[in-house]
Amino acid sequence: MTDPATFEAFIAHWRGTGGSELANTQSFLNGLRALVGVDAPHGSRSDDAHNDYVFERRVFQDNGDGSVSFGRIDAYKRGAFILEAKQGSDADRAAATRGDDYLDLFGQTASARMNR
Repeated sequence: MTDPATFEAFIAHWRGTGGSELANTQSFLNGLRALVGVDAPHGSRSDDAHNDYVFERRVFQDNGDGSVSFGRIDAYKRGAFILEAKQGSDADRAAATRGDDYLDLFGQTASARMNR
């Protein structure tokens, strides 16, 4: 069992972050999975049939109008979980203030996420 002080140090390290979800997600998840003692995700392959446990798993969304959108899931383990990380609200607040309301994978804008 991991010492509680190790958990506290992990939390303290990540508590102050918030600058970039893209820059922090994989480092955070690798630290967390090491802390709880589970295997690391595998390297991604070009054929998604082999991507059972990976970061940045490709997904395709049917837009209902005959078109398809491409996106990525932050972490994926077949039969276990889908993880989509969200790094605080600082980035959303800044994007909403700038009027930069692009849609995320779930069709939400920065303004909508701020209201959650």
